[in-house]
Amino acid sequence: MTTLAPVNLRDFPPVESNIERPDTLSQTLLAKHDKCPRSAYLYRKYKGGTGSVQMDRGIALHETLERATNLMIEQGEQTMPGDICRELADAVMAERTDLVLPTAEQDAVRLMSWNWAEATVLDLTTIVGVEVPLQMEIGGFTLTCRIDRAEIYGGILNLVDYKSSLAIRRGEEVQKGFQGQFYGLAALEGVVPETGFGIGAGVNDVNFTETYPRYRDEESGALISRLGIWNRSELHDFKVSLERNIVAFERSLETGDWPARDGSWCSECPAPAECPIPAHLRSIETVTNQAEAEAVFSRVTRRPPIVLGSSMGGPIALLLVRRPLRTPPVQSGRIAAQLLLSPARDMTAE
Repeated sequence: MTTLAPVNLRDFPPVESNIERPDTLSQTLLAKHDKCPRSAYLYRKYKGGTGSVQMDRGIALHETLERATNLMIEQGEQTMPGDICRELADAVMAERTDLVLPTAEQDAVRLMSWNWAEATVLDLTTIVGVEVPLQMEIGGFTLTCRIDRAEIYGGILNLVDYKSSLAIRRGEEVQKGFQGQFYGLAALEGVVPETGFGIGAGVNDVNFTETYPRYRDEESGALISRLGIWNRSELHDFKVSLERNIVAFERSLETGDWPARDGSWCSECPAPAECPIPAHLRSIETVTNQAEAEAVFSRVTRRPPIVLGSSMGGPIALLLVRRPLRTPPVQSGRIAAQLLLSPARDMTAE
C-alpha cells in the first residue's frame, strides 16, 4: 500500500520563459487575465492562440457589416435590402481567401448579413463612428479596444457589438461582463489614437448593446440583443478593479508567477495543453439551452459523438438531434447515437 503525497493545485512554479513587457494591453488579453492570469500569459506567448473557423466567421461578418454601414452613411440611406448585404458578404468572403470558412460557415455569414440588413434602421445623425479604435492610459500601459459602432442619442453613448456565436448570453451576464464595462470606460475616458478625439466627452451614461445577427425576434423581426447600462460612477468602480489587475499583471511580468484558475473559461484557453491544472480536474463546461449546446458541440467535437442527456438536459439533447439540417453544428452524420436518462420530455413542447 502506497501513501499519496498531497498535490498543490493552487500554487504553481513560475513559468520557465516569461513574456516580454508589452506596451499595449488589449481588451481580450485583460479579459482573460481577469479570470485566469495563466490564460493571459499563454495568450501573449502564442500571439492569441490557434485560429478557428468561428474566429474567421466573426472576421468576415464584422468586415461585411462595416462595409454595409459605411455604404449606408455615404449614400445617406437608413436601410439596406438584405440581398445587397448578402452580396457584400460574398464580396468580403471572395476577397478574404486567407480565412478558413467551411460552406456552412459561409452560409451563416450570408444569413447574418441578410438578417442585419433587414432588421436594421440607422439614425445617421447619431452615429459617431464605425469600427472605432480607442485607447486609454492606465498603470503605465496603453489599453486598447475597437468598437463596432458608436452612436449618441439623448445624451447617452450607445456602443454596439456584433456576435456571430450560436450562444446568446443572458442580460445579467452582459451587465456584469468585462467586455462591455471595458468598452464603456474606454469610450468615456479614452481617445481615438489618430485624432486624439474622445467620443464620450461630456457624456455620463453608456449603453452596451450586444447584438446577435444570427437570430431575430419572431414577432417584431428585430435582431436579438442584450443590453448593459452604466454611468461614470459605476465605471469608475470597474476602473479601480482594472487598475488592481494591471498591478498584478506587472507583478507576474517581474516574477513569472502566473496563477491558473479553473472555471468555465477553460474552454477558451489559448493553449490548454500547457495549463498546469491537470485536464481531468478542470471544470466541465455546462449548458442551459440549445444555443449553448450547439456552440459547445461545434467547438469540441471532432468525430460523431454519443449525445447524453438526463432530466432537464434531456430536452436540450433532443433539440440538438431533432434539428440536424437547420443548424450547421448538427448536420447529418455528426451525431453517432443518443442516450436519454429520465428526460423531461414535455419541456420541448414549446
